[in-house]
Amino acid sequence: YERDTGNRLGETTFGYLPLTRLSPLNLPSDVQPINAHFDSFLLNAYAIRDGTLTLYWRASEPTNINAIVFVHLFDAQGNFVAGADSKPRNGLYSTLAWQPGEGIVDDRPLPAAPPGEYTLKIGMYDAATQNRLTVVNANGETMPDGVLTLGAITFP
Repeated sequence: YERDTGNRLGETTFGYLPLTRLSPLNLPSDVQPINAHFDSFLLNAYAIRDGTLTLYWRASEPTNINAIVFVHLFDAQGNFVAGADSKPRNGLYSTLAWQPGEGIVDDRPLPAAPPGEYTLKIGMYDAATQNRLTVVNANGETMPDGVLTLGAITFP
């Protein structure tokens, strides 16, 4: 602002500032190891407990990607049944603020679906471009369409 007139001169955006404490990732004993890379994000493991999918991430390096995580359910015929997309931690923790080496525990409710058996798949995409991130599994294989299959899940 101009001191004399109070007229606004403009503004500057500096970007995201991490306001979290960098903490390592401690995995509980009941997780399923994955160790898949979604560009610069590492998914170490996941767990399903009481209708909640918990993803255990570790940030590898600073990024300019504001990533959205998607969770999709497919039926036995490969048809999409349900899905949910959001930024980590219920939309409250942008990947732009993740610090290298930081462990991120991301709890997300499983999408609602009728009783039955489904295939659970996840991925990430850039919020700005809508482009899916490249996924490389623990064996070094690039996953088609930026989608990682976690496995089968049964809804009672």
